[in-house]
Amino acid sequence: MNSFKKSFLFAAIKIAAFLFMLLPIKLDLWIGRCLGWIGYHLLSKKRKVVYANLKTVFASQLSASQLRVLTRDVFINFVQSVVELLCLPKIKRLGFEKFVDLQDKENIDLAAERGRGVILLAIHSGSWELASVVGGITKGPYHVVANDQSKLPQLDKMLNEYRTIAGAHVITAGVATKEIIRAMHDNEVVSLVLDQGGKTGLTVPFLGKTASMSTGAMRLALKYGCAVCPVWIERRANGKHMLRISPALALTMTGDLEKDLSVNIIKAADHFERLLREHP
Repeated sequence: MNSFKKSFLFAAIKIAAFLFMLLPIKLDLWIGRCLGWIGYHLLSKKRKVVYANLKTVFASQLSASQLRVLTRDVFINFVQSVVELLCLPKIKRLGFEKFVDLQDKENIDLAAERGRGVILLAIHSGSWELASVVGGITKGPYHVVANDQSKLPQLDKMLNEYRTIAGAHVITAGVATKEIIRAMHDNEVVSLVLDQGGKTGLTVPFLGKTASMSTGAMRLALKYGCAVCPVWIERRANGKHMLRISPALALTMTGDLEKDLSVNIIKAADHFERLLREHP
């Protein structure tokens, strides 16, 4: 992407964010729903990919027409989640409790009683950026590790500003390991994602295929003894979200690091697979 295209794209994002901040949130989400519907109909290649993935998982449960409806809903939910990201400062100002129902917050407190730090483990499902509301309900500092937007660095600054407004301290990729270890020693809370293993991740069974999962959270837990609590956010029919904090995973620790790493990552992947099958 050349510099002109990057500048144009970022300008478009800034304008969209400005307009969404001016409008009522219900109208923002209605626009997001319309854009998602349009994207579903126009982006045929993406639509086929989403449909094929859903068919792999739900072919035995859903008919072709139901899969098409679910595919459309994936587009709609994704765009609405992007709109919510662009509206984070407004959502923070209006009060997160108007948008998110929090369940089982006590699981963070119980995990923190161990005194070795807490990792909130998430995947890119639902309005994942809105889950930054966690930063407002933890007793101590809350950190989120942000991956670089290498193709559009201006977007990095904007998104990190929004995450900070939402109550999180942003840890950038360059100093992530050092900062996370410090946070664990200070018994603080750090949010990490499981589903971005890439070339350096561990490939495990997931939703009928295999997927590369990040090993960072589990390596930290096995080495430093920090608790790992899965986090899940889903959009409800009433327009609000439900944010659920699960109890800390019971990790297998035999002393064989690589074996324990594989067993525990599979355990975490299975946890999220069950949720995805229940709430596609």
